[in-house]
Amino acid sequence: KSIAIESVGRKSKSKLNWEFFGIAGLAQKFNVNKYPTMKLVRNGRIVRKEYRGQRSVEALVNFVRDQMKDPMERVETLKDVMDKATKRSIVGYYISEESESFGVFKQVASELRDHCKFFAGFGQPFEPHRLAGQDTIIFKDTGLDDVVYTNEVVNMDLLRQWALSNCIP
Repeated sequence: KSIAIESVGRKSKSKLNWEFFGIAGLAQKFNVNKYPTMKLVRNGRIVRKEYRGQRSVEALVNFVRDQMKDPMERVETLKDVMDKATKRSIVGYYISEESESFGVFKQVASELRDHCKFFAGFGQPFEPHRLAGQDTIIFKDTGLDDVVYTNEVVNMDLLRQWALSNCIP
């Protein structure tokens, strides 16, 4: 009834449970009216994208593995940013990977991975792009001026809202 998928690079396991209809009210809460239906939840929120592929174990496993990949690409140089962050991209410039704001950025990147590309640069090479020496997030799109995120970089709801408004034209 259930399968376990070992996460790449992690020791924990994620579990797909096929007994969804056995829990009273859950199907109604998540608007599931037929099965098999797979709803993907990231950071406690249902992702808009539903699985629409083949209903085989192999296809489902591949879908989940793909969804578990890191949605954000680390960049090492400003040239990387210029080359990669083109159409609908959000770039975060951080002092370090341990910063609280980077953790928030990763969660938003995970939720919005289907709408924008996400990049992050760390340390000294990106110091000139950290406004007032603080972690800075910028939306980039081909042919448009950069849009700087001006709210609190640790406020996930505001960052998510800002990212959505820029990523979905």
